[in-house]
Amino acid sequence: LISEILPSGVSSAIFYDVPQHFRHLRLEMLVRNTSGASSDLRLRFNNDTGSSYEWLEVDGIESSANPVTSGSVATTFMNIYAVPGTNVTGRPSSIIMDIPYYSTTTFYKVASYQQGTQTADMVTISGNLWYLSAAAISRIDIYFGGVIVFAAGSSISLYGIR
Repeated sequence: LISEILPSGVSSAIFYDVPQHFRHLRLEMLVRNTSGASSDLRLRFNNDTGSSYEWLEVDGIESSANPVTSGSVATTFMNIYAVPGTNVTGRPSSIIMDIPYYSTTTFYKVASYQQGTQTADMVTISGNLWYLSAAAISRIDIYFGGVIVFAAGSSISLYGIR
């Protein structure tokens, strides 16, 4: 465990000065928000606010016979699908994300994640996030857009894997 953040009542969780001596990083999140609706979670690396990100997700939704895909290119953040709010009693979103070779400087960075969440339906999500930079990742920002904040009991852990 590198660090754990318990982001209650704030809109963002930031891991500063990520150590560079691991091979891979893993983020484990158990999160909810305090609004009356689900809200997407956003990520940025190295405090880069430029159009340096792309993302793609495939959602398996309980009420749909077919998977749903969504994504974006040349955006200012990477997106993670709906994190439940107070509209779904007691149900957090569980997210596990791997960021391989985060400290190398040869290729763009890619992160893969799995997510289980429940909004109006139960949803299982698999996604990839791309950071269009070969820079080593030294900072990770995880946040909601607007005025939405993390609910009490939310936890975000960053692990280094050798």
